[in-house]
Amino acid sequence: MSTFKERINDVKQYEIFSEVAVPEDSHVVLRLLGRNFAKLTTDFNIKPYDWEFGRAIITAAQSVMFDLSGLYGYISQGQVFILLRKFSPAAGNIRQLERLTSLASAIATSTFVKETRIWTQFETKVLVFPTTEEVLDYFYLQYELSYARCARVYARYALLAKGLSPAEAHQHVVALPVEELIALFSTPEAFDSEFEAWKRYGIATYWGESAVGYNQRLHKLPEAQPMSVVVVDKDLPAKDKYYDFLRLKIQYKAVAGQTPKDAEAFTVAGRY
Repeated sequence: MSTFKERINDVKQYEIFSEVAVPEDSHVVLRLLGRNFAKLTTDFNIKPYDWEFGRAIITAAQSVMFDLSGLYGYISQGQVFILLRKFSPAAGNIRQLERLTSLASAIATSTFVKETRIWTQFETKVLVFPTTEEVLDYFYLQYELSYARCARVYARYALLAKGLSPAEAHQHVVALPVEELIALFSTPEAFDSEFEAWKRYGIATYWGESAVGYNQRLHKLPEAQPMSVVVVDKDLPAKDKYYDFLRLKIQYKAVAGQTPKDAEAFTVAGRY
């Protein structure tokens, strides 16, 4: 009769995906999708691009960045994209696909539910890119798609206001190009001026450094290094300038004073 340890090892052979891992020295992007967000926003009467709802998604993205060695994050219309630090044997990153997907989904879900008290789930897809250029192209594509997603959301609400059913409105917005979608409720010029940049082009999260705090007891600035923070940037550069901005951020080394204007800094002690 086999021992208990032998029986455990026999069972483990059926965990056929447990050893599937991301290649070393690769570029990995986690894509997190909120399940049934359209129904969720309808059930709770949440308006398009509600900032408090959006903050919960941003906080969920931050939590994943903190715990899974994220380098750069991008949030658009309920979707989260996180570039992890480059995998290497010395870095000690989690490489197993099963662990990456389950942990990312669990972290995002628990954080979002804690922030909103609304039950939902996030699912995670893993993308592996061999080169930095392909990573840049992927994030730039999501940036371009964000503009179309924004137009599609507001066009759908415009059609619903005209009396179309949700199914009819969906068919219309899927079939029409961006220019025609915008024409349903605005003009291209008004769309760009009336709708905030973060609604049209998404939000980025990346590492920076906070200003050094003033020591009231010694009446001077401390000599310690500034504390690392994750910056939440709602005012991304437009069009081609975003590509250059992105290239800088995915190779980013924090320098004091580089926190962008109007960005929100979230302090994370002992990270980076």
